Amino acid sequence: MNKRPATARQLQVLGIIERWVFDKGFPPTHREICAELGVSEKSTAAAHYHLRQLEARGLLNRHEATSRGIAITFAGHDVLVEQRRILR
Repeated sequence: MNKRPATARQLQVLGIIERWVFDKGFPPTHREICAELGVSEKSTAAAHYHLRQLEARGLLNRHEATSRGIAITFAGHDVLVEQRRILR
């Protein structure tokens, strides 16, 4: 597990995933994450990179066998709650 804190962009990706699950009941695909980030949907490498980094930090779990196989861990939820607390 990577002990370095997540970057602002990685926290943005984590927030996107949380919002999608809350609003739609399922996580976004890599292309949908790219669209939310404002990068080309054709290049999913950016989303893939951030998801790998978040997984290495223990903030989410990925299930490679499914297109929407992303789940935020308890630690990931804690980071998002702490971020909101700081931003108040």
